[in-house]
Amino acid sequence: MLKQTVLSDDSAQQTELLNLGLIVQPGENLSIANRIYEKVFNLAWVEKKLIRLHPWNKPLQLFKLEQKASSPYNLFKEILFWTGEQFDLTQKLCQLIFESDIFVAENQEAMQVRQIVQECLINNWETQAATEPLRALRQKILENRQCNPIDLLVFYRKILQHQLVSQSDYPPNSGKVNYTPHSDRELRSELIDLGLIVAQGENLYIANPIYELAFNLIWVEKELVSLHPWNGQIQLFKLEEKASSPYSVFNEILAWTSGQLTLTQTLFQLLCESTSYIWAGEEAKQVTQIVKENFIDNWEMQAAAEPLHVLRQQILENQECDPIGLLTVYRQILRQGNMPVDDRPEQRELLNLGLIVSRDDRVTVANRIYGAVFNRSWATQELEIRLRQSIVETTDDLPSDDETLVIATAKRTKKKKAFRSSGAISKTILISLGIAGALVLGLAIYNHFKATVLFEQGNALLAQEKNEEAIAKYNELLALDSNYFEAWTNRGYALARLKEYEKMLKSCEAATTSEPEAVYAWNCQGEALHNLKRYKEAIAAFDKGIALDPQNPVFSINKTESLLRLGQNDNALIAIERAIDLLEQNNQSNEQAQFNRELSVAFNFKAQILLQQEEYEAALNAYDSALSYAPNYFAAAQGRGITLRKLSRYDDAIAQFNQLLDAPKQTDKQRAETLYYLGLTLCDAEKPQEAIAAFDEALNLKPDYQEAKRARQRIACY
Repeated sequence: MLKQTVLSDDSAQQTELLNLGLIVQPGENLSIANRIYEKVFNLAWVEKKLIRLHPWNKPLQLFKLEQKASSPYNLFKEILFWTGEQFDLTQKLCQLIFESDIFVAENQEAMQVRQIVQECLINNWETQAATEPLRALRQKILENRQCNPIDLLVFYRKILQHQLVSQSDYPPNSGKVNYTPHSDRELRSELIDLGLIVAQGENLYIANPIYELAFNLIWVEKELVSLHPWNGQIQLFKLEEKASSPYSVFNEILAWTSGQLTLTQTLFQLLCESTSYIWAGEEAKQVTQIVKENFIDNWEMQAAAEPLHVLRQQILENQECDPIGLLTVYRQILRQGNMPVDDRPEQRELLNLGLIVSRDDRVTVANRIYGAVFNRSWATQELEIRLRQSIVETTDDLPSDDETLVIATAKRTKKKKAFRSSGAISKTILISLGIAGALVLGLAIYNHFKATVLFEQGNALLAQEKNEEAIAKYNELLALDSNYFEAWTNRGYALARLKEYEKMLKSCEAATTSEPEAVYAWNCQGEALHNLKRYKEAIAAFDKGIALDPQNPVFSINKTESLLRLGQNDNALIAIERAIDLLEQNNQSNEQAQFNRELSVAFNFKAQILLQQEEYEAALNAYDSALSYAPNYFAAAQGRGITLRKLSRYDDAIAQFNQLLDAPKQTDKQRAETLYYLGLTLCDAEKPQEAIAAFDEALNLKPDYQEAKRARQRIACY
């Protein structure tokens, strides 16, 4: 009755079982009285009792074991050891011994029985005629209706491996298999009912040695692979030839890809092409190594990472949503780990792209590979780049000294002029660092939130140089959302315009506290520290930016001026040459006007360093390079004239300064400086009257120009 439906026949055995209450007769068929009886008095229990109640002389007489052994009872005891008193197996083994030609001598029982078990029941047992009990049990496991067969096999494998079974130890859901994992208690109960395992206290054991040899780890692995929905892929890539435990390898693959088809197939291919064999216990280490080498480390240069290249392009060139919005929503998910599902189009598009998935009404990153490659640092850097590119520049002119030199300004601000620092650093990178340089504008994703409105209002006021009003807007925004690091950053630049550098530093520090990977907030800190003449700390801040975005030349350029202030000319030269290399490498990714502007600034700094080191020919070449990219670049043209004077090429220097004086759009300060250097050159060329005229004109433009006054007074010396 435990195996099949039984019709009532009024036999004495059925009548007695009915009287005992173990079975009931609701109709023509008999059934177990209740589930408790069915669980307690199960097949395994019945089979054990059959053996124990069976008179030992019956099987001995039935199979004539007394004719097959010197000690038939010892022989039968050995049989029971191998079968664990399982009824069908015991009968089958007795029959096999009876049909054999052997005679078992005393003390040879263990060896002879083991030989028959191995030859007749274990070897090729799935095709042996004598192994019907084993094949029947296999079918009950693999076609089980009470528990998922995969769960049963995984649980059973733990017992084979003598490992503790935890509640959470189930095969990862690939996204293609729809089942609810069973509890340990359910799995344990079902395997006991099947007779495959037995419980002794809190410990679980395989029911008998025959089961342990037949249903071994190799068999479990093979069946797990055959049951898995990815079985076709496992066979296609011959994973069973690459690992002793292909199912475990595949679980490690899924742990990285979460069933994403292209990534999973690519990993299969990489494993197939690998020359390494993966031994049991090495699966996690080997798969992780392959993932890191082919998908994570330098992924933008890896051929195997083509699926990642495609996904990156789909995000950054998205036609359905603004990439800035996609990156902003994605970064929020990364920061929080997961977020509730909502109706934002950006979230829907990220789901459509497969970058995120929805689980239990929350969205999270789709898999570990995406999380490692498209991480917070990547999202922040790409967002910064998109924001920077979204700024529309209102001028193509290169900044003069007052407008300042640098890339950050050229990329980030709509203003023609950058912000001025103290007079003591009128020509520094600070101005070139472009206080205003790293403005983070236009986060359109929050248009429906008040914070976005305030942010845009603050940016508009900042662009109009209404700095105090802009700060008030940012303060109002930050009262709503103190983690809005872009507002902290732009607030810092507004404070810089007011020359409140301590407050600027505090604001930029708040930005990096909210978002440690906000690279332009580190740039903001560096600028503030430079203005405060804390040059070593400024360099450390710029180094943070370089570490987060090593391909961005801005931070190396900005770092150069702080190094110069510390007299570290050699290090400054290294920094600026690195920036030049990066700019030249990234030429294809920049607009030509912006590229020219940035390289001219970098070469100008290189020339300044070489000029200080008295390497005049090299300095002249660097100034020529700067002017080749920006012919009207005042600082480079003036530096070229100074260098020509140092080389005693006075006529060329005079011509260079006169050309500058003829150029339009020069400020009085710039013209005064040019006249001063022209006067010095005329003195060197032994043209004192012309030199006096140059100094006088400089003093007319800038009466408090002390250097020009002293040179005018010393004119007789020339």
